Amino acid sequence: MVQAAFRAGLGAQWSFLCDEKRELITKINILDSTEGEYAYRAQPYTFILSPDLTIYKIYNGWFFVGRPTVEELRHDLRAIMETRSDYRYEAYDTPQVKQVRVPQQEWINGAPVLGANGLSVVQGVILWFDIITGDGMKRADVETFHN
Repeated sequence: MVQAAFRAGLGAQWSFLCDEKRELITKINILDSTEGEYAYRAQPYTFILSPDLTIYKIYNGWFFVGRPTVEELRHDLRAIMETRSDYRYEAYDTPQVKQVRVPQQEWINGAPVLGANGLSVVQGVILWFDIITGDGMKRADVETFHN
């Protein structure tokens, strides 16, 4: 229940690894079975997952030098991103995409007039907005205009 509440609080759409009966750590062989202070504890691993949730890379962080650095994680995530069809610039250099994005060169002399692209523009006051969910409420008594 605690894990479910934590996931809900973060808005996470994936499962967190939970092994209350300590069965999984034995199956995937990350249980430290040596004697001493850290006996029978899971070794700290970092799993890098691909978008389909398969394991891309594993770091054994038992010793400090085995833990991934921020730079290593950045390289891993870049390698994963490069496998996406929309990673390269060419995927965004199409008439369809240019129609919905704001090309930087059009803003050199300032922002275009509202509605210049032919889309309707609503003018008003935002009463509240949740940055996490993207939900919000706009005051309804405002003017909508088309260019």
